[in-house]
Amino acid sequence: MEREGEFYTITEKMEWKEQDYKDMFENKFDMNRYPATKSLSESGFTLATGEGMVFPVVDWNQLNAFFKSKVTAPMQTFLTQETAESNLTVFSDGGIVAPLEEIADRAAFWEKFNLDNPYFMRQEETTESERWMRLVMVNGADNTPSFDYETQMISEDYKKVWAYIAQKYPGTKLAATTKELSDLCAAEGWKRTKKVEDWQMKYVEQNSL
Repeated sequence: MEREGEFYTITEKMEWKEQDYKDMFENKFDMNRYPATKSLSESGFTLATGEGMVFPVVDWNQLNAFFKSKVTAPMQTFLTQETAESNLTVFSDGGIVAPLEEIADRAAFWEKFNLDNPYFMRQEETTESERWMRLVMVNGADNTPSFDYETQMISEDYKKVWAYIAQKYPGTKLAATTKELSDLCAAEGWKRTKKVEDWQMKYVEQNSL
């Protein structure tokens, strides 16, 4: 229901202050601040913001605290990772606001998790996390691309994270994918040439939902 926006009607009617948005972005918003947010918190929700809008989302801290001791080992691992990810904002307004290594770590985590737990009951979500994080390691985000829009040169940050992946996660699909792209970019003078662009576009086509 959260993912489908069933609860957005609650927050879209409210008037928010600038400090509210800041606190939400930093995961410091006091859910007892307003009657509606207090009620959401009591039902297991917290708030997220994007493009000036506020969305009720599952409070993974509450979910983890309640269920972790009551579920299987794979579900415990899932809850712990989802909670950790919810507490560190990575994307904001189409850009990446955390170190690229954090996204690489998440991509590698979900790849291993899916290999270790092929029949996990929430596999659709975990597979999407793996797919999406790996895609970001290839193309970047709208406002944080893997190359400079003006010069078309490959970002130094992406060169570094591709090397980081090769060293820390050898033998993974993530490492194989980024090495293939990194090798191509190196051969093209670390510039997003037509060959590099075609490779990226093909990868997106083959790995889209």
